[in-house]
Amino acid sequence: MTFGLDYPQKATYWERSVDDAYGGYSYGTPEIIDVRWEEREEEVVSGGGELVRSHAVVWSQNRLLEGGYLFLGETTETDPTKVVDVNGKEVAYPIRRIRSIPSLDANEFENVSFL
Repeated sequence: MTFGLDYPQKATYWERSVDDAYGGYSYGTPEIIDVRWEEREEEVVSGGGELVRSHAVVWSQNRLLEGGYLFLGETTETDPTKVVDVNGKEVAYPIRRIRSIPSLDANEFENVSFL
């Protein structure tokens, strides 16, 4: 059974790997995935328990992790914090909350990421 949602867009996902010993993190190899990306603001409780405002909601059948990054589009950049638009604004966003919704038979999951 599938959820019946289309995943018409491509996004790049970086999994957060390890603490880099300088207060930051290193990230895994960028992975191109199929998503449905919707720009909308929504208040959610982050994994750390704080109320945050997300600016995008992203659906995927891939299991993503909080702390990872998503970028709408395809890139081979290995550091998501260096993905910028023409004005120098960062356009890869950290995943602040994940919700996994099982199908009726629990064989598949729809994963919703709040950025």
